[in-house]
Amino acid sequence: MRPLVVEQEINQRQPVPPGDRRHWHGVPAHDPERDDETDPGHKYRRFKVVAPSRLEVTSSVPAELKLAHGEHEAIGVEAKWLQDSQECRMHWTDQYVSIDIRDRTATASTSAPEARPPKAQHSHTVASITAWIPERYCSVHASTAGGDIQLQGLTEAALQLRTGQGSVSVGKVRASTVDIQCSGGQVTGSIVADKVQLRLMDGGAKLERLMGNYVDVLHSHSDQAAPAAQSRRADGSQLGPIDAKMVHINRELTMVSEGGAINIGTLNCQEVDQAKLALIRSQGGDISVTGLDGKADLQSNGGDVKVQLHEGAAHVVVNSGCGDIECCVPPVVRADLRLTTPTLHLPDDLTFEKDAVASDEGLHAIGQIRSAGVVLAKNNAVRALASRPASTKPVVWVVFYSMYGHIYRLAQEEAKGAESEGVEVKMFQVQETLSETILGKMHAPPKPDIPIVDPNSLTDADGILFGFPTRFGAPPAQFKAMTDATGQLWVKNALFGKPFGCFTSTNSQGGGQEATIINSLSNFVHHGMIFVPPGYAAGDFMADVDEVRGGSAWGAGTFAGPKGERQPTEKELKLAHFQGAAFAKTVKALCAGRSIV
Repeated sequence: MRPLVVEQEINQRQPVPPGDRRHWHGVPAHDPERDDETDPGHKYRRFKVVAPSRLEVTSSVPAELKLAHGEHEAIGVEAKWLQDSQECRMHWTDQYVSIDIRDRTATASTSAPEARPPKAQHSHTVASITAWIPERYCSVHASTAGGDIQLQGLTEAALQLRTGQGSVSVGKVRASTVDIQCSGGQVTGSIVADKVQLRLMDGGAKLERLMGNYVDVLHSHSDQAAPAAQSRRADGSQLGPIDAKMVHINRELTMVSEGGAINIGTLNCQEVDQAKLALIRSQGGDISVTGLDGKADLQSNGGDVKVQLHEGAAHVVVNSGCGDIECCVPPVVRADLRLTTPTLHLPDDLTFEKDAVASDEGLHAIGQIRSAGVVLAKNNAVRALASRPASTKPVVWVVFYSMYGHIYRLAQEEAKGAESEGVEVKMFQVQETLSETILGKMHAPPKPDIPIVDPNSLTDADGILFGFPTRFGAPPAQFKAMTDATGQLWVKNALFGKPFGCFTSTNSQGGGQEATIINSLSNFVHHGMIFVPPGYAAGDFMADVDEVRGGSAWGAGTFAGPKGERQPTEKELKLAHFQGAAFAKTVKALCAGRSIV
């Protein structure tokens, strides 16, 4: 059997000649952070690992090497210093081996599984490789005949991994280039790199994040004789899927599977070349993209395709071969869309901003699809898929935080006003962050039986009315915690163009009703949302000074009193009702594409 070899090459700091590997990394020759007498410059490291159960460690500078015996004594261990060359070697055989390389210290240990087979049966066992490499600007090459490979903490490096039947776990890798070939197991982790090349066989991949300028993924059968259009290998086992929660591509993307499913959470390819598009193709497997921004070409060649377009979608081509296509298109999307199936029929309620061209080859739609979505399916079956069909009412959400019930009372009236305009209204309350003990000491009444809002579901509403009391002229921490949880929506511009309004309460006059709403606006402006205040259109009572009244042109409001004893008055509720109705009318106009005025 071949030995497991780890080579560590340490280059001294020196001027970088043209074409040098360090120049390719884009790293300056002089690094002031490492410029000291005790560290003569060993930041460029190169590690090679080849299989399987004998280990040899070589270092060109003095290094420590520690061996942990575990339950079983190591076999054939020897160590010596070669003083002339300052080289240390240590090797042993017939052990399960893990490697830990840290800075100038290389640590290796042996371990035995609980049910270890007799020696004669495990003499050819392939070792697992584990490397923790905190150094930057290094090149890592690792290969095994079938053992697992695990990496953690790799930054700004060139990474090359090869494994036979083992899996590859890269943790969170940020590298210049990533080249992984996994012949049987699964690739897991998070990859951010300039160039990414993944060659997967059978096992597929499960990635939290895949980001890069140039990304090339090929998923094939280890048995090359297997038909390309089948998703099962010759031995009957299933070709594993490619799962990625988030894919962000700046230049080029090619993701091809010989039959496994491809499931992507959010796909952002807004910067890719218009002429090339981002290519995702499976030879018979299903393709699913739950959020697409940019330009993409999805080809299943027999499998089903399910895609949800986001506002950033620009040019999308979908070809399912003979499979179903389910394409959800929100009303705000303006995209060039081409959907192709063998036989095509259009639903009666499908309309386009511009002319659509339908033929036996498929549908070419330029502009916005007015319906919320469309399904083009095999067997001549075509139906409208409506997260909101054309005949469905617009949806207005009333989202509020209320500790003593004043905001809840205003929220109820806002909802009634919106319902009077014929829209669908849903009420949600913000999650409480204080404990029951603290709330009891504050004499807060029980919360109303209203569902807690999920910040990531705010995209489901066509318009949102937010209600919150004041805390020193700004919304309370509970409400801020909810808006702080919308980071993923901000990254995708998922709330861009969505209308919103606000209402509030204070202890007394001059307590900051206008200031509270003004100070809340940054939470929504950064999303690109549209502020719709009630203004002075509610009526003459807006100028009435005969009685104390909360609310303003910025939004409805009430005064709670020094001890919270005051409840919203008739005029305060009237303004809340008007705001809800006026806001719903605006939402309807925006959804219908009509002028608001």
